[in-house]
Amino acid sequence: AYLKMRTDAATGEQRIFGITQDITPASFPEQLRGFYRVENWQRATPKQYLQVVVVVFNADNRPEARFPNHQIRYIFAGVGSPPFAIGNAKFVFLHPEDPEQGAWVPFTLDVAEDFRRLWGAVPAGFDSIRLLFEVRFDDKAPEERPSADVYYDDLYFGPRRDGAPP
Repeated sequence: AYLKMRTDAATGEQRIFGITQDITPASFPEQLRGFYRVENWQRATPKQYLQVVVVVFNADNRPEARFPNHQIRYIFAGVGSPPFAIGNAKFVFLHPEDPEQGAWVPFTLDVAEDFRRLWGAVPAGFDSIRLLFEVRFDDKAPEERPSADVYYDDLYFGPRRDGAPP
């Protein structure tokens, strides 16, 4: 996937450049792996970052019935604290600084263990899972012009494969 983040004065305070994939596996996938690459990163606002979000819909064991989903937001780079308040999400910060540029960066996320650790249980009896791969900004002033070219590749979401390359 290629995500081209460009803005102008008319662009609002928040903007997400990304792709989504909805899946309905029989059991909860354990591991999310892949690579990302960043080029032309021009930070113009403090809340400019890359993330992958795993959203689980209508799990039988979701922690709060008032929310139809619960999620984990994996922030790869750009911010080191939650960029906004959201009651049905937990944040995992992998690197608070600007992303490395010009290199493919591998990642391996133990999503099942992270849901157990952060939400108290691995989701069960869910309707679907949504994966979002994003580059975005929040709280941008009109004069700010954040930009970046972000790539995601060789993505895998399934059973744990310890020792396998990312």
